[in-house]
Amino acid sequence: MNTRIRRFAPVDAPAVCEIYYRSVHEVASARYDPAAVEAWAPEVPDPGRWLERLCAYETFVAENDAGTAVGWVSMSPDGYIDMLFCLPEATRCHVAGDLRGIPELRSVRDDAGEIGLRWERRIERRRKRVVASEERAGRACLPV
Repeated sequence: MNTRIRRFAPVDAPAVCEIYYRSVHEVASARYDPAAVEAWAPEVPDPGRWLERLCAYETFVAENDAGTAVGWVSMSPDGYIDMLFCLPEATRCHVAGDLRGIPELRSVRDDAGEIGLRWERRIERRRKRVVASEERAGRACLPV
């Protein structure tokens, strides 16, 4: 799956909230008991309530080839990751790794908030190494 990482926009809030809920219930649930998962995310958060927080942080959204949001990350102004969540379908597809690398690229973003060409090349080189390793281990990413 190819992903494009861009700066969060207020229109993304509903998708970001859905990704959060699904990630907690369908991904993190493998490591937490049902009571913890339910306490963590009892329902899809209200996008209006989350919007202020998401805008207060540097938040980026990863989209698939169809333009659908598949993951997101928010970080403090000094680059510490606050939250990072991906759709279950996007796990093992390098989306989280690409998002996790965003603090390193603060200086290579362009004015539109898109990731610069230098970073795209770096992501692609790393992705090729990881994909080759996963293919040798018999695992592969399914298209989202």
